[in-house]
Amino acid sequence: VTGGVSQTSKLLEYKYDLIFFTGGPGIGKIIAKAAAKFLTPCVLELGGKNPVVVDDSINLDKVAEQITQARYGLNCGQVCTAPEYVILSERRQNAFINAMKKKIKEKFGTNEKVSPALSRLKNKNHFKRLEKVINENRDKIVYGGDSDINDIYIQPTIVSNANSSTPIMRDEVFGPILTLFPVQDINKDAIKVIQSYPKPLLMRIFSDDEQFVDNIVKRTDAGGVSVNTSLSHFVVPGFPFGGSGNSGCGRYHGKYTFLAFSHEKPVLKAKL
Repeated sequence: VTGGVSQTSKLLEYKYDLIFFTGGPGIGKIIAKAAAKFLTPCVLELGGKNPVVVDDSINLDKVAEQITQARYGLNCGQVCTAPEYVILSERRQNAFINAMKKKIKEKFGTNEKVSPALSRLKNKNHFKRLEKVINENRDKIVYGGDSDINDIYIQPTIVSNANSSTPIMRDEVFGPILTLFPVQDINKDAIKVIQSYPKPLLMRIFSDDEQFVDNIVKRTDAGGVSVNTSLSHFVVPGFPFGGSGNSGCGRYHGKYTFLAFSHEKPVLKAKL
């Protein structure tokens, strides 16, 4: 059965054993509220603003290659696990921008619009929403920003020098726009930035320093964490997948999907 808002709203009037939903936090809250009327359990995979933390000692070319694939190469950033913003030291921001430009050109060529490796947006409504995001942050764009509504195309774009008041940091972008969030002290400030936003679905950390990685993992929360990789987390056999807090509840993939859709009913028999 396919449908839109009216069909989904009608479905939510009925009682179910379980509701499984993938989408954004806004609609997730509507579904959870409707489910609460019948005490129906939910698995909600909602996404959010997924952060990337870049250590001062890590190779920026390798990080840029990973982020290019995950942000632009995989369905043009229209994936719930896509990296949304990169937290890095101020002094490394320009070097990272240059590394990203290089990797984008290597991946998509000198004219991204004609590249067969770059997907299009899902529809024109989505295009208009992202075009508004670009226009609101035009003064901070250091790469990209081109668009064509007839082709539902938005060029891979980089927004630099973001902070907590920058418009693009309000909501999940869900498209080919990457944000750079520079900080003075990556060891202290990265944790503060992550803690200031709702819990993400997937956090990425790029570092060879185990103490640095462990400190961030222990002091922040996310549905999952990937260290020194951008695309592997989603496909690791045996890994549970799901959000935390604003990015969702419940787990699935592999045996966790079976458990999510099952009710373990213990039966005890005794002789009188």
